[in-house]
Parts: sequence; structure tokens; C-alpha cells
Amino acid sequence: MLKKYKIILLKNSVPKKTLFASNVKRTTRHKFHKFINSKKPLFHKEYVKRKYCQFELGIFLKGESGVNVYRKTVMGKNVPVKISVGDYNLIELSPYWVEEFLYDHQEKRRVPLDYILMTYLPKQNFKQVFSLNNKLIIQNDDVFKIFSLKNVKDCSRALEAIKTIFIDGGRTDTLFVPDNSTVQRKQLYELLIKYGFDKKFLYKQYTY
Repeated sequence: MLKKYKIILLKNSVPKKTLFASNVKRTTRHKFHKFINSKKPLFHKEYVKRKYCQFELGIFLKGESGVNVYRKTVMGKNVPVKISVGDYNLIELSPYWVEEFLYDHQEKRRVPLDYILMTYLPKQNFKQVFSLNNKLIIQNDDVFKIFSLKNVKDCSRALEAIKTIFIDGGRTDTLFVPDNSTVQRKQLYELLIKYGFDKKFLYKQYTY
């Protein structure tokens, strides 16, 4: 039997996944706010198949709701929102964060940012972190670790996220070098090719 309330993850207002269902409004709202107030990931998803995405969490009621729901724009204006999923209608909406992953070329799998911090960026030794197109590169002496992101902007966001974490933690053991200079980019290409990395791979700007 279908439950009266559902908590559904939305991507650009399109339902993607039901996270919770109940017949009790109080239980549903408690779970909803538990989701919303949970710790945000260090690095959240902004793109799917080259398209910018906005993720939200909504409570849906089976049947007519009679409730007006609003979404706040970047300009602070409240805009009415009406979303239905079959017989279910939206009664509450909130922004939500979905964790993004980076492709670890050393382990051949996608990993979260906190794994990279723990595994590849210990406090020992002085390190450098570069962004190059859609690649995040960690240099520790003569050892290079490379991670791919979906696009150039995501790579820049990842670099800034790590930099912010280090600054907030008072860490000074790493130099951060963003990809914003043609001369610097050329030097990095030459260095990585010298260490055996494929030129076509380094020039690539998307992974999807």
C-alpha cells in the first residue's frame, strides 16, 4: 500500500529518487529535517552530463495538498513552485547537496574528496596541488597523483575546496597552483609528459 508522504530527491525539479516514505506527517518532517541538517559533503555535485544541476529535497503528499510552496532565487525573490509525482503533490522544498566524486587514476575508481585528503595529502612533506584542465594533480617530491573531474570548472572548485580546508585548518605544508597561466600550463605539460603521462590525456577537458 502506498504511503501518504514521501521525501524525494529532485534534480532541476525532476524527481530522481524516493529517500523515505511514511503515513505519519510528523515522522516524515523529522526525517526531512534530519536529511537537510546532515553534514554537507566537502565537495558537492554541480554538473551531470555537462549540464548544471540544482538538487533539492521535497516532501510530497498523496492527493491534493492545498499548500503553496516557494523557491528562493539567487536574487532573494520567492517564486511559486508546483511539482507533482503521479498522485503526489509537493508540500515542502529545500536546497540539498549531493556529494561529487573524483576519478582516482591510481586506484581506477571514483573517490570522495575526504579520501583524497586522508590518502594523498598527509601533513608530512611539502606538496604542491595543481589544476590542469579537468585534472587535479598532487606532487609529492617526484611522485605525481592525478584525479579527473567532469570539467574545468569542477576541477577549479575542487582545488579551492581543498585550499579552504587547509587554510581553515592552519596548514602550510602545501602550495596550491590554479590553472590560470598559459606559460605555467605549458611547463606543467612538459613536466608531466617527461614523467610518462600521455599528452592527449592531459589536454582533455571533460570526462563525460
